[in-house]
Amino acid sequence: MRTLVTRLILAVGVVGPSCIAAQKTLHGFSHAREINTSQVARELIVAVPLDDEVCARTRTDSADLRVVDDLGQEVPYLLRKETETRQVTCEEPVPMTVRGLRELVGNRVAITAERVRMEGASPSILVVHTHLRDFEKLVRVSGRTAGGNWTVIAEGQTIFDYHRFMDVSGSRIHLRSGNFREFQVEVSDVTDVGMSTCVKLAREIKGGEVERDLVTTVLKRRDFRIDRLEFLRLATREKQRFDRTVEQAPLAMTIAQDTRDRETEMTVTFVGQPLCGLELVPTSRNFHRDARIEVERGRGQGQGWAELRRGTITSLALGGYEKTSLRLTFPETRGKRYRVTVTNNDAPPIDISGIIGIGKVYRLLFLASPERTYRLLFGRPDGDVPVYDSGHVLRALLREGDVSPTAVALGPVTENPAFSPGFRAFALLGTRAALTTAIIIAVLALGGAIYHAARNVEKMADDA
Repeated sequence: MRTLVTRLILAVGVVGPSCIAAQKTLHGFSHAREINTSQVARELIVAVPLDDEVCARTRTDSADLRVVDDLGQEVPYLLRKETETRQVTCEEPVPMTVRGLRELVGNRVAITAERVRMEGASPSILVVHTHLRDFEKLVRVSGRTAGGNWTVIAEGQTIFDYHRFMDVSGSRIHLRSGNFREFQVEVSDVTDVGMSTCVKLAREIKGGEVERDLVTTVLKRRDFRIDRLEFLRLATREKQRFDRTVEQAPLAMTIAQDTRDRETEMTVTFVGQPLCGLELVPTSRNFHRDARIEVERGRGQGQGWAELRRGTITSLALGGYEKTSLRLTFPETRGKRYRVTVTNNDAPPIDISGIIGIGKVYRLLFLASPERTYRLLFGRPDGDVPVYDSGHVLRALLREGDVSPTAVALGPVTENPAFSPGFRAFALLGTRAALTTAIIIAVLALGGAIYHAARNVEKMADDA
């Protein structure tokens, strides 16, 4: 018994740590790709793109990525999102003072406004603010320099609100550029007359019989109340860095109509790229619908759906007015199957021709030497995320050394010749759960040995 206990303790103290060390080997990765560093003539930082082939065979946390050299040594790396520099254009208000308002013939009004300061660019957008609903008005805008004549800078543009039919409105007028000091805004049809929703009913009765029914329609007059005019100009801010995004085509898409819940359900399949949004490609127009996006849990293993985003999709086209908002963004996710559900209510379903994925771009950075060749290993369902100090080192070199990574290409996907299918089962022996189980078994065995030893001592005492 004592020999058995000793062996169990040795198993816990020797086999467990050796299994943990075994996890550090590279036999657990099923696939490999050569990294083409032939252009590397001196030690420098290289950037390896992680394409769809890699995303399709790696875990969502990217913990199963390793770089090894031709000596079999693991090379520290930094996984980094690719960024790009953009100039940001935003709108800023132009201070204005209203100088007057006058009525014109033809049911029109003209408002005159003047710039407070002639600093900066001229306004390029006029926003007409009003609290009224259900209207459509034509707007004409003219500009004038100091002491000059009026010049038409916007004509035939419409402001509208169709709230009675849909939550659709437009209050913006685009202006031609020019260094104008004064602006005159003419609005047509400022007073409209329409039939009220209420009618007056009357009935004449003579001799106990109905002689006639009278229906009186009430006319309603409404003046177009302008709350304020807002002039805006476009300003370009300093360049800023943003995560670079690319469009990703799905592998497959299915569309189903749920007549009971009055919904359109679309399911799209990707290889597992890091997506941050989906964009619908409809052939229908003039709609405004609620939509939600869900991702299948477990990377397509049928473990249910998790909601990512709720929002609205819009496509409007009327005359010269167009507005589309068909992209829904969500937190970065590496799912394989996504479900988009559009609520139709009583409206006919939207015709959808496709869905485009919006994905982030990742690169793997490491220090490459011209004396070595390198491979990327991937495809392992277990193991932890590697912890290197390369993140601090590479960031410092890129920032303080003022260097840019050299882009390199990956070769075709091949099976890792060192891959051992039995390694995964063996590697589980080094996990915390396995070690805890081994310790519990050793403790129980030790307790049993002590118990039997005590019984033997008592038996020997009784015999004596």
